[in-house]
Amino acid sequence: MRRVLIVAVAALVCAAPAAAHTYGGRTADDGRISFRFSDAETHFVKLFTERELACRKGRVRSFRVGAFRQRKVFVRVAPNGAFRGTVRTRGPKGSLVRLGRFTIKGRAVNESFAQGVFRERARLGNGTRCDSGRVRFKIPLISTNE
Repeated sequence: MRRVLIVAVAALVCAAPAAAHTYGGRTADDGRISFRFSDAETHFVKLFTERELACRKGRVRSFRVGAFRQRKVFVRVAPNGAFRGTVRTRGPKGSLVRLGRFTIKGRAVNESFAQGVFRERARLGNGTRCDSGRVRFKIPLISTNE
């Protein structure tokens, strides 16, 4: 009887869905970043970044502050917590951004913090090219949805 009970409890623990972890904080250049893993921790279900882009068109240089929100799944998470993803973007109607490319890679460490780097390159509707450069982050775990 005792063995059956132990096996049944172990089966219930193993069958329980994993918790979705949410990380958030500030990047090295003081922008905001947050992301949440899926319940199975195989991909990101939400990603938001705020960053400054250095822009150039001919000899004219400028800076813009922008935000990136994930619209589709593109960041995959490995069993060891490492994540990586690249997506081509297109600005929504009325946006200054015409086309872009967003890349992120890093690792969630001991379910206490995540660290990594992201970069965004974009082309605005008027032909201006913008680049965030490599933006580093080390952010804490802020919630676990169990």
